[in-house]
Amino acid sequence: MVVKQLPINIAQILPQMRAEMAPTVSTLYGTDRAIKSSGGSSGTSVAAVMIIAAIAIPNLQRSRGAANEAAASSSIRTINTAQLVYVTTYPN
Repeated sequence: MVVKQLPINIAQILPQMRAEMAPTVSTLYGTDRAIKSSGGSSGTSVAAVMIIAAIAIPNLQRSRGAANEAAASSSIRTINTAQLVYVTTYPN
C-alpha cells in the first residue's frame, strides 16, 4: 500500500535496493521540523530515509496547501462580512 504512494522512479528502484541491502532494524519518527531515524545497525539506511521522506514531504505540502486555502477562505468571508456591514451602515 505504501509503495503505491511513492513516486514512480523510487518505486522502480525498490527491488534493486532490496537485493543489495542486508536486513536491519531501524526506527523513524517525525518532529515538528525533521524526520529522525535511529537503528541497530552501524549506519543509517539512506534508502529508508529517502523512502520515508518521499512519502512524508508530499503529505506535508498538501497539508500546508490546505491550511493556506482555509486561511484564504476565512479572509474572503471576513472581507465579505465587512462589505455587508458597510453597505448596511451607509446605504447611500
